[in-house]
Amino acid sequence: MPKKTKKNHTQSKNHDEEEIDQLSQASNSMGDDMQPDDTDPSRDAHFSLILKEQREFRKDSSQQLNGIKEDINKINKRMEEAEERIDAAETRIHSWEEVQTEVKLTDLEGRTRRENVRIYGVKEGAEAMSTSVIGLLVYNSAEEATADMVKRGIPVTVLKNPSSLLDQINRLTWEPSRKRGDQQHPSSQQDFKERLRGFRHQDT
Repeated sequence: MPKKTKKNHTQSKNHDEEEIDQLSQASNSMGDDMQPDDTDPSRDAHFSLILKEQREFRKDSSQQLNGIKEDINKINKRMEEAEERIDAAETRIHSWEEVQTEVKLTDLEGRTRRENVRIYGVKEGAEAMSTSVIGLLVYNSAEEATADMVKRGIPVTVLKNPSSLLDQINRLTWEPSRKRGDQQHPSSQQDFKERLRGFRHQDT
């Protein structure tokens, strides 16, 4: 932002000081011109009284003029401070307006892009009567989540927990007996021992 000039205040200050100096010079010249020319005692007393009053008036005038000068200097100083504050406030306001304008433009650009999005395969206005609700669903267990996903038609692969070594031994041991009945042959016992030995090697 362009800074404001202080030319007008400086000119007014100089003009006031010039007027004060002119008044002081005029009072001094009047006091110097009124000197007694005659030797008459009454006139001398009269002129002495006039000169005394003139000196007192000049003294009072100079004091008043000095006070006026001080007041003018104070006013000019306060005006300069006020101008600096106004400039700082205008700078902040201008920066804030620029930020607001940028935010508005970004929002309008985003709205324009969202409104111009096309989804092929969906008819125009189909989303107006949509009754779908988006929310957060918390499942208490994996089984509940799996059942809900299967219900919704989402393909789910259920992974079983790996069986322990004891379960594998029992399964492999009882499978031949179930197939062959209750009869046990020496070969089946040998089979069992070899399998058990193999599992022990795996365990170690």
